[in-house]
Amino acid sequence: MFPKEFAQVSNFLLGECGHSCPQDIDIDDGQVVSGFPREGIKHLRRLEEEDNMNWKNLVFVFAVIVLLAPLQTVLCLTVINGGDVSGQWTVQDHPFLINAPVTVPANGTLIIDPGVEVLFSAGSQFDVFGSLIAEGTPDDSITFRANAGRVGDWRWLKIDGARASGSRLNYCIIRHTEYGLHIIGAQPIVTNCRISEHSRSCILIEGGSRVEVSNSVIAASSHQGIKIDEGSNPRIRDCQVHGNADVGIAVTGNAYPMIERVVFNNAVDHAIYLQDAGACSLTSNEFYNCDLRAINISQSNRVVVFRNLIFQSRGDYAVYAYRSNDVMIANNTLYDNSITGLGAVNCTSSEITGNIVMMSGQDGIYNQGGGVRLSYNDVLRNGRDDYGGGIDPGMNDISEDPVFVNPGRRDFTPSEGSPVINAGNPRITDPDGTTSDIGAKFFNMNAAPEIQSYWPENLERAEGDQEIEFGIEASDTEGQRLTYTWWVNGEQQRGAEDSTFAYTFGRDGQYAVMVMADDRLYMGQVFQEWQFEIYGSDAPYEQSTVPSDFSLSVPYPNPFNESTKFQIGISSPGLINIILTDLMGRIVYESSQLLNSAGVHEFTVSSANIPAGMMILSAEKNGIRHNRRLVVLK
Repeated sequence: MFPKEFAQVSNFLLGECGHSCPQDIDIDDGQVVSGFPREGIKHLRRLEEEDNMNWKNLVFVFAVIVLLAPLQTVLCLTVINGGDVSGQWTVQDHPFLINAPVTVPANGTLIIDPGVEVLFSAGSQFDVFGSLIAEGTPDDSITFRANAGRVGDWRWLKIDGARASGSRLNYCIIRHTEYGLHIIGAQPIVTNCRISEHSRSCILIEGGSRVEVSNSVIAASSHQGIKIDEGSNPRIRDCQVHGNADVGIAVTGNAYPMIERVVFNNAVDHAIYLQDAGACSLTSNEFYNCDLRAINISQSNRVVVFRNLIFQSRGDYAVYAYRSNDVMIANNTLYDNSITGLGAVNCTSSEITGNIVMMSGQDGIYNQGGGVRLSYNDVLRNGRDDYGGGIDPGMNDISEDPVFVNPGRRDFTPSEGSPVINAGNPRITDPDGTTSDIGAKFFNMNAAPEIQSYWPENLERAEGDQEIEFGIEASDTEGQRLTYTWWVNGEQQRGAEDSTFAYTFGRDGQYAVMVMADDRLYMGQVFQEWQFEIYGSDAPYEQSTVPSDFSLSVPYPNPFNESTKFQIGISSPGLINIILTDLMGRIVYESSQLLNSAGVHEFTVSSANIPAGMMILSAEKNGIRHNRRLVVLK
């Protein structure tokens, strides 16, 4: 009788009796059961009388039903017991439970929709030899994790071989593997992901891979955050790496990554460790509170360490180079590190130039074995010696307060009048076009161009099918030559490179024309935009569902406070890259979207994680980029 009664009891207890359910129902023996329908209790009594089911069994049934009641919220579970997978995984079919290894074959494509969760049983793995398109959104990430929630339960998510190079992971969460995201000989794109809690590496890059990892969090592995090996040349940029039990990023086997604008915080071991590495580029990274060395370079050649900020490292050296050749350590700021700031031992043909090394616990710069040229450094207030190992200050080294804006708030930009401004190596130029300042940050001396006039001045409506001339008169205070770029409704006008631009509008509708005058230096751009309506043309306004090519609409509202909307029109399906940058060229937001159909697609930009100010919104498809100006108000 159990299956029959189980079904009957479950129907009543899960609220299918059709009657209201009082809060408390008295049972004859004085017990109280809360929240069960009265008819359900009566029906249980009848079942007990008919089948002589004793009270203990009845209580057991109650317990089973109460335990199973929360499972009503599970709408669907798709179980995959291994083998090849392709096609599309949708939210309607999720979560997906992987019980054995699955493979996207070399000739296959698997698309995973935003919001999908993929669960892995112990011992399973995910191998991709074709294309994996897993693109979530800021509000609906795609999750890959162990079903039991145990670190190391499943082996990896592996992207393997040239045919897998078209794979894209965007707004994905990857957790609980042994080897993390494993990339072999492929060039996928990984952006806006969180890859954390793995028993070995969060990301393992091998076999000459050229993957790009950007705007992602790499955290809490039991070993390395990222391991790069076997001649691989990835680009790691605009990421956060923290809380890994071993090295943050380890580079071996003649690999030569570009690591840019990565923030390393509270590294348990070395933040970056190079051993037998190739020509690595470590640029504009920030290191805070590393337990050991921020950067360790061992037996590696042609490494460039440029414009990095290293603050409060607790190891014996903040930056250390050992038995390495042709190492360039330039324009870094090392501040308040526990023991020695910068050390080079038994190196050859290497250079230490343009660095600020300040307030180290022992030596500022230490050199043993020669082979290093010093010049244009600012070395001061170090606990034992500014220079250790018997070396003398280098050519044009100084020992003066750089007058940072606010080191307590980690703003190491030199203030106006600082002695480090334009005092760096003249072979290096700052982005503002002047001789380099000493240190990682620079004082901007470039002013944006100024617009003296523009025409037409008051354009709100204009008749179609006639040529309209737009123009600006602009000048640069430093006398730099200006370049001009023109856009119509977000589409760059090729060949329009002068300060004037003429265009015939052959269709009614809303238009925006924008010009940028650029001195090609830091913050050296100024914009003028006209927004107006065209009427009376031979081709009246018509909202086409299939754009002629590729377009980016005028965002509205603009300026905006909370959010703004814009449309991207495409004539054929494809990958769209959406990028938001500030006027200093820093990427504020970046996303890749696979648009599966031709037409007009609408997007929303929220100001929640965007600083106030003027931004450039860019949309890119097949190497063609359109730009719009945005102004964020807060």
